[in-house]
Amino acid sequence: MCNQDTQIGRGVLASLYAFCSILYSDALNTRTDTTGTSSFSFDRAEQVARHYQSATGIPCHVIDADGRPVHHGRRMDGPVRCGLCRTLEAASGRVTNCTQAHLYGSFEAMRFGGRYTYFCPLSLTHLSAPLLSDGVMAGAFVAGPVLLIDPAEYVADEIAARYELSARDAAKAERAMDSIPHITPARAHALAEQLLYSASWACGADVERIVEEQDRMSHEANISVYIQHLKTMGGDTEHAYPTQKERELLEHTRAGEREAARLVLTELLAQVRYSTGEDVDRLKARALELTVLLSRAALDGGADPESVFGLNYSALGEIHGFTDAQTVSAWLARMTDRFLSFVFDVREARHRDVILKAMRFIRENLSERIGLDEVAASVRLSGAYFSRLFREETGETFMQHLARMRVERARQLLAEGSTEIVDIASETGFADQSHFSRVFKKLTGTSPLRFRREHGVPGGG
Repeated sequence: MCNQDTQIGRGVLASLYAFCSILYSDALNTRTDTTGTSSFSFDRAEQVARHYQSATGIPCHVIDADGRPVHHGRRMDGPVRCGLCRTLEAASGRVTNCTQAHLYGSFEAMRFGGRYTYFCPLSLTHLSAPLLSDGVMAGAFVAGPVLLIDPAEYVADEIAARYELSARDAAKAERAMDSIPHITPARAHALAEQLLYSASWACGADVERIVEEQDRMSHEANISVYIQHLKTMGGDTEHAYPTQKERELLEHTRAGEREAARLVLTELLAQVRYSTGEDVDRLKARALELTVLLSRAALDGGADPESVFGLNYSALGEIHGFTDAQTVSAWLARMTDRFLSFVFDVREARHRDVILKAMRFIRENLSERIGLDEVAASVRLSGAYFSRLFREETGETFMQHLARMRVERARQLLAEGSTEIVDIASETGFADQSHFSRVFKKLTGTSPLRFRREHGVPGGG
């Protein structure tokens, strides 16, 4: 046993030594022009990818900006494919094209700090980090696939249902699964960080810093465009604080919806800066208020309290030294992204992409008579598997969540307008007013009519 451990230890040390040697060699061989921009080489990127795989045991590929795999410096036709993809193609004749998923992960990594965790069409977990040349994405590292759930459960529920495999083909798929590493969420997080560091070495540049600077410039440009839009609307600049935008931002933060949160934050900051005349002190005050609210929303979304409180503490010391509105805006955008990352952290989101898409489908179709099978089909899962996954990830059953979303929508309609209760029941997907009233009272403790009288707009009926 000791000899075996010694051999394993030596193997790990050899891999780490080789990995460090190639990074050191690449650093010496990196050439920079007069602007300080490092040259980029796919050959060097492939070397780093091979040593990342050797050191971590996780498959690592290089793709170009179009999603094509790069091998020996040449761009290859066809997508990056794992053994499971090939097995399923042979069994079913259906080709699983992962190109768009890997491109999506790469571009999301460019937008969210230089690394991203995502799922391929087979719901296997992958990691991505962009490879930059003169500040532009020339390609990306794609590490994976890995599994964050039990392999046997994955094959039985996911693969067999989607591909209608025979018992023989299911056994082949299960054997192919044996080559896919089954790792903990904590290790997946660490592997994503290491992939970012590897990308920085491969590019001869600080990928994280470049990505953040590009993001800052893009964010400021979007704010400027929205401010110009507000100016064209005319009127006094002393508008009321956009409380509705704030509520939307907090809602998206709780749900871990990065894209929607970013869009709303841009509009909110533009309105605040327009109404305050770029007053830095007033903007910093608003930013601090939002930071507190965002931290609470992140906690509601399942974020780790220690991480949230630690970020809050460091934030208080940063903002006081800012002297211009642009810096405050960029800082708040980064803070928002950090809070969202805590909610969306891989420790809490084994299949969060799937769950978020399902929740979005539910919200967009609340007025329809949607059921479990329809929502499961929207994310390409079987009803039974989706039902179990949904409860594991959200802590409530699908029907409980659907009823709660419908009642929440009904509460808004009751409080904001004079729509007849029977029409609200229809707009929120209930079969009839009687059913609506029973569910509403069960979840809120009061009837729709009494709720309107207590919370509705005066004169709202």
